[in-house]
Amino acid sequence: MKASMRCATSTSTSTRPVANTLNRLGDHMPKFLADGGFDRLKRRAFATDLARLELLMSEVFDAEDSPVLNEEQVAAVPPDDMGWHEAARDSCTPPS
Repeated sequence: MKASMRCATSTSTSTRPVANTLNRLGDHMPKFLADGGFDRLKRRAFATDLARLELLMSEVFDAEDSPVLNEEQVAAVPPDDMGWHEAARDSCTPPS
């Protein structure tokens, strides 16, 4: 058997990916950019912020679902405890 075939057939299970998603490939990109990766990058701060945003979006996408509140549970929360930003709350209030 050729050496390349032996390598291909003797792959350890410990090297297999843990998840069936490619979203984790960019996990280290924000730190890489912030630490000076891609030395000719002209807009480093913007690229670093964008990489952080994309990382957060992929983490949210792959996160476990939160439990859904039923109508009674939502109604039991006082409006001031909803955590809404005042501008968002005002924009969602129907006109009087």
